[in-house]
Amino acid sequence: MIPLKGDTPSARTPYVTLSLIGTCGAMFVWQISLDQSTERALVDALGAIPAVLLTDARLPRELEWVPRYATPLTSMFVHGSWMHLLGNLLYLWIYGDKVEDAMGHARYLLFYVACGIAALTAQVSSLCPVWAADCCG
Repeated sequence: MIPLKGDTPSARTPYVTLSLIGTCGAMFVWQISLDQSTERALVDALGAIPAVLLTDARLPRELEWVPRYATPLTSMFVHGSWMHLLGNLLYLWIYGDKVEDAMGHARYLLFYVACGIAALTAQVSSLCPVWAADCCG
């Protein structure tokens, strides 16, 4: 029941899709190669934390690896487990090349980033009452 490939071949090489798959894979290999405390620091530093994005909350200085406005982008490359990574990459592999083929490389990359930011926005919006009741209002 899990698709392993698509039926429609791409007309051009999916450079963006392959780069995204490679980047996510390399990031995860780096992530799991770290000791537990450093891996936790990576998740905190590169993940998108709603309170840091939307309020005056700040990470400790040693976790400010990137500016807070960059974490919506960096968080797209942090995965919580092998299954999380493989699930995401499977569907990127199956469908990404077709979407890239239809949209072109640059528009596809912008679409990918926009979808990641939209997903983060939906997640933050759904969690907002949980982490800070006054953030939404």
